[in-house]
Amino acid sequence: MTLVKRAAHDSDAFEALFAQYQPMLINMIEHYHLTGFDRDDWLQESRAALLRAVITFNGDTGSKFGAYFRLVAHSQLNGIVRLNLALKRAIDQNAVLMPTVPENKVRETPRAYEDSLLMGIELHEFLDTLSAVEALSFWAEINGTLAQQPLKVQRARERTRRKLENYIADYHRFS
Repeated sequence: MTLVKRAAHDSDAFEALFAQYQPMLINMIEHYHLTGFDRDDWLQESRAALLRAVITFNGDTGSKFGAYFRLVAHSQLNGIVRLNLALKRAIDQNAVLMPTVPENKVRETPRAYEDSLLMGIELHEFLDTLSAVEALSFWAEINGTLAQQPLKVQRARERTRRKLENYIADYHRFS
């Protein structure tokens, strides 16, 4: 049984075959560059390509395994690049321009600043669901001035709290 046929079921044969083609793979992966991918990642993808080539290779027609594996490896690596570029384009299409970062936010990490912007958007959307009295109650509770508000505003506190709980529950259910 040839090394290629054994490699489909024998890990030692697979490693021997990989070692045999590793110089070709290293030369090949030098032409591929993706952010976040290092040499080990490319070699791992090459291992997946070798396994696929070993399983699907049919040498009965006289074709050589090396040439077949080179095609499979190029296809595998090009697929990774295409997928990564498609994800990058999707991110670019879904991006929203952020306003200039205010001076008091300069020390925040970009993620923290983004979170505060999203929280502001969510807060405005929640406030839009409140009546005028409920909004007064909400802000009075936040500012600690609810006790000084008219009785009508104080009674709206419980309705506002329930609406906020439901809004948060709906947000977590759909996010």
